[in-house]
Amino acid sequence: MQLWKLSVVQPDSDDWRFSTYKGSAIIRASDELSARDLATNIFGIACKSIVGQPSPNIPWGQESLVSCEPFESNEYDIDGPEAVLYPLR
Repeated sequence: MQLWKLSVVQPDSDDWRFSTYKGSAIIRASDELSARDLATNIFGIACKSIVGQPSPNIPWGQESLVSCEPFESNEYDIDGPEAVLYPLR
């Protein structure tokens, strides 16, 4: 596994209302897409779409709102299942 650091790039976007968390996250995942998907599943707020309205865009999968970079640290173990390592939930 690899460690990934997801960082907020555009904190003022309206799409952040569809997330329970708005800060940096450390994710253990096999690749960037998996890290973004895990953050979306953990922090995203599920909403029913209203007919005629665009469906909500959870920010964690959007490159323009959240950067995702490989991360190296002795604080977090790369061995183990995919998981959000920070913030602790």
